[in-house]
Order: sequence, then structure tokens, then C-alpha cells
Amino acid sequence: MHDGDRILSADWVEQSWAPCPVKPEYGYLWWLNDDEVPWPGAPSSGRSARGNAGRHLLWVDPARDLVLASHWTEDPLGLIKDVTRVTPSPPST
Repeated sequence: MHDGDRILSADWVEQSWAPCPVKPEYGYLWWLNDDEVPWPGAPSSGRSARGNAGRHLLWVDPARDLVLASHWTEDPLGLIKDVTRVTPSPPST
């Protein structure tokens, strides 16, 4: 959503973040961290798109209402862990 307008359909996001039958840690153009395979120790609620051997990173974590975009990061996993450590998941209701 942006300014109250839906940019992508909820169905598209749901399908994009559904595990691929051949590689469950991958969805449609997104790495899924459900089992912490692509990003060990990072929140399992996170999704990522990455390029240049992981040094360009887009991390989306709906549980924390967090989006992280980074370029030329030498330690993307460390960056994800640092940012999510200060952006805790909201308590369950």
C-alpha cells in the first residue's frame, strides 16, 4: 500500500511468498527465511531479494513492519541481524 492505494494485489504477494516445490526457501523472485536457510539467525518472518552475490539486498519483514534496502553491503546477514535486533517483532495479541 502507498498513500492508501494498493500497488500489488494481496494474491500476488501471497503467491510470491509461497514456497517453490523444488526449492522451499525460494518463492517467486523472493528468498523465504521461514526455515532460516538463506539467512541463518535472521528472523524467519523475513523475505529478501538480493543481487550481486547478496551484496545488494532488499529485506522485507512484515512482522516488524520493516523494509531494509542496502547496496554494496559486505555483510548482509550482519546488517539484517543488527537492524532487526533494534526493530523487535510486536507482541502477539
